Amino acid sequence: MRMSTFPVPEATSRKCATFHRVKIEITAPQGVRFKALLSLRDVARAISTKAGPSRTWRTWESSPTSRSAGESLTTEDVCFEIIKPATADSHGAYAHTLSSSDLGDAAAFISHAWAYSFDALIDALMATEGIDAETILW
Repeated sequence: MRMSTFPVPEATSRKCATFHRVKIEITAPQGVRFKALLSLRDVARAISTKAGPSRTWRTWESSPTSRSAGESLTTEDVCFEIIKPATADSHGAYAHTLSSSDLGDAAAFISHAWAYSFDALIDALMATEGIDAETILW
């Protein structure tokens, strides 16, 4: 278990901030092994042969779009077509559906755009020096 402390501002009537220290206990694993993401990519590739559902969660679209059959899934598609269904009953984190051996303290943080291909994200990680199947990512 790691303990971390972070300064947290507290508003005052004089419109200035007073900082207090707050302890946060981190007891759960922080990330997943890259090999779990490789498996997720395999699932994404398998379902890409069929058209995706209507993207009704996109409230900004007047007529919801959908992914065409054969089209690579974006990170957004992976979330709504794989992650959300896998966690619908538990309402928990996708990490909780994985083997505990695939979880642990993250060695690296990755940031990605939901609009781009999940395959491209995985390819970029594979090409990154220092990341292999056992690397734990957040």
